[in-house]
Amino acid sequence: ESRILLSDGAMGTTLQELGYTSCPDFLNLNKDDLKTISGIHLKYLHAGSEIIQTNTFGSNPIKLQSCGLAASFEQANINAVNAVKEAINNYRSQTGSNREIFIAGNLGPLGKLLEPYGNLKFEDAVDAFSKQARILIDSGVDLILIETMIDLKEALAAVEAVRKVSDA
Repeated sequence: ESRILLSDGAMGTTLQELGYTSCPDFLNLNKDDLKTISGIHLKYLHAGSEIIQTNTFGSNPIKLQSCGLAASFEQANINAVNAVKEAINNYRSQTGSNREIFIAGNLGPLGKLLEPYGNLKFEDAVDAFSKQARILIDSGVDLILIETMIDLKEALAAVEAVRKVSDA
């Protein structure tokens, strides 16, 4: 409709301010770190955000492989969605608010260049984004946010992937 929605801010910058310097998606795999992630989401909710992005900017299988986390790909995405859900539940119990809040599954760059500038084939990019988008959708996100891609072909691969695995 014509309503303007407010989204949260940059997770990576917030984590850096808190002293986290490693792969932000690694935080999705540790119970204590997930509490930190959920706490950041909660602060954005208290600030008025109506769209909360999952901490999955780099949680695609290609990027996680470069961080040594390829085996944890599925769990990193599921946990990130659950961290947002926990923040929403905490917000509602703290405020009594029932305002509509949307969960945005965040798809960021793969960390490799697509052909002809790099070695990654377009089909492999679509496959990687499809796997991540499928997990995010199955975990209950309301929308997919594709962001911060310097290559239009990579952004198009992400769009194609989302269309391939979603009903929208």
